[in-house]
Amino acid sequence: MMPGDNLTLVATAAAIGMSIGYVASSQMGTKSEPTGRPSGTSSGSHSKDGVRGRFLVGGNWKCNGTIESAKALIKILNEGGPIPLNSEVVVCVPAIHIPLALETLRDDIAVGAQNCGVNDKAGAYTGEISADQLVDMGVKWVVIGHSERREGFEMA
Repeated sequence: MMPGDNLTLVATAAAIGMSIGYVASSQMGTKSEPTGRPSGTSSGSHSKDGVRGRFLVGGNWKCNGTIESAKALIKILNEGGPIPLNSEVVVCVPAIHIPLALETLRDDIAVGAQNCGVNDKAGAYTGEISADQLVDMGVKWVVIGHSERREGFEMA
């Protein structure tokens, strides 16, 4: 790793036991993320390759992780150093770990969900998490249409 290449460290940590997936932004509502998260260090500069576009680095934890392993991975991410100004880092964690990630992950790394119910309102949808519920807890990203959902659960 080149000196100052902190995005590589963060991206590598985000990829441990995960895969990079298509991440779609949830634009519903205007709730902000919970306060009290550790401060990030995204005061870095734009990437040195001259590209002026925005980069999205997303990590999907899949169906992995105990509370202790999630805490350990969050510690690695929190120690990752500054993220370049033209980059955004998102980790999509299992629903059971969303509160832990929102409380302890540094604030310049977004927390995403791995799925979202298709129901357009609250109701008797056992096991589903609605977009409104995700937004209410501070989640701004969600993996939608992942091949594992389409193939393994026969979803269109």
